[in-house]
Amino acid sequence: MCISIVTINYNTSSKTIDLIDSIKKLVHLPYEIIVIDNASEQLDYQKLVRYCEQQINVKLIRNKVNSGFGAGNMLGGNYARFPYIAFINNDVVLLEDSLTKLTEFMDSNVSIGVVTAQQTSETGELIKSFDYNHGIRKTILGRWFIELFKNKSQCRSNQSFDNPIEVDFVQGAFMLFRAEAFYKSGGFDTNIFLYCEEMDICYRLKQHGYKSYFFPNTKFQHECGGSTEASFLIKIEPKLSYLYVIRKHHNFLKYSILKYYLLLSFLIKGLKNPRYFKLSWDIWSNKILQRSIKQLQFKA
Repeated sequence: MCISIVTINYNTSSKTIDLIDSIKKLVHLPYEIIVIDNASEQLDYQKLVRYCEQQINVKLIRNKVNSGFGAGNMLGGNYARFPYIAFINNDVVLLEDSLTKLTEFMDSNVSIGVVTAQQTSETGELIKSFDYNHGIRKTILGRWFIELFKNKSQCRSNQSFDNPIEVDFVQGAFMLFRAEAFYKSGGFDTNIFLYCEEMDICYRLKQHGYKSYFFPNTKFQHECGGSTEASFLIKIEPKLSYLYVIRKHHNFLKYSILKYYLLLSFLIKGLKNPRYFKLSWDIWSNKILQRSIKQLQFKA
């Protein structure tokens, strides 16, 4: 078994270096690491250059623009050579050889297209590692309503799991793909700048006959949000990505219900923060992708 590991750096080279060091220390499979620098500031990028020059199995690729999660990972995927591809956030640190355990698990079932491990915080607290598709029930009524109809052993609200389970989609911080399944499904949608990429690709994997799995018997540490600076634009980006994915995969009625539900919620929020009024108008006008950070950075 050989594995290609792709990670994205954006002005957080210290985190990227910590991730690579944890891989070098713990992973025993043959591997290659592909680092995509998403147009970081020169100081941060040069620090990464000096580090990567000293590594024998690390390839650093400089992106001319900040293309976001999906497009950055697709650029890295173009250089991947091995039958498994792991896309790992650079604010992740391995705690054990999770990649070996996950590939062994995937080898036991060829129908699995993607798998993730159990996330933990820096203090060891368990973090939810999968979710349900964000349809009308989930968005309007909440996860509790979805779980009314699920086997209790497979509910996201559980504090811990003993066995692997099939899920709607795995969280994007650590995704190990069977390369064949990844490319057959079309990979990440490069129209999406941030968020909802995992829901989108897991949906497409299922359409091609592949399953998404959560494997709780190995763990990794994730500093949630550690690679993304908080801002109003980052706060609303998930909603834009979500509407795009719903419009892409579902019928007009379902999209319209969710669109106007979010539109109403933004109008209410606009009473406290007028910036939501502009967002509401963009959604009303179907300017979803145009409002994305991906497009706004070219207008700056």
